[in-house]
Amino acid sequence: MLDIGVFAPFGGDHERNRAFCRDTAVRHIVLSVADASGGEGPPAAADLARLAGEYAAEGVALAALTPPRVPQQAFADAGTRERELESIGRLLESALGKFGLLDTARQALADVGVPLDEVLEAEPDAALGN
Repeated sequence: MLDIGVFAPFGGDHERNRAFCRDTAVRHIVLSVADASGGEGPPAAADLARLAGEYAAEGVALAALTPPRVPQQAFADAGTRERELESIGRLLESALGKFGLLDTARQALADVGVPLDEVLEAEPDAALGN
C-alpha cells in the first residue's frame, strides 16, 4: 500500500479535509499557515497540537506547514513583491518565537557561522518554496 499525502484540498475547512482523507488513501496532509491559524500569522502551539490531534484521530499525520501563498500581483509589482517577501521572514521569526525556538535557532545558525537575521531577510522567492 502506498503512503499518500496531499496539500489540503479544502484549505482551512478541516472537517472536509479530514473527510477527504478518511474516504481516500491519504495519510499525510500539508496545510498552509493561514489554513492552520485561520489566516492570522502562525498558529499558537496549543491550536496546532489540537489540529494535529484531530487529523491524527482520522489516521492522518500533519506532515508540514507551508508559508502563506504570495499573491500573483507580487510577480508583476516590485513594491508588492518586497512587502510579501518581507512578511516571510517575519512569519518565520514569529513562528520560532511562538514555539520557543528563536534562541535555539539563533544559536544553531551561529554555530555554523550564519546570523539568523540574514536568514530572516534572505528569502529570494517564497512562491517557489526556497
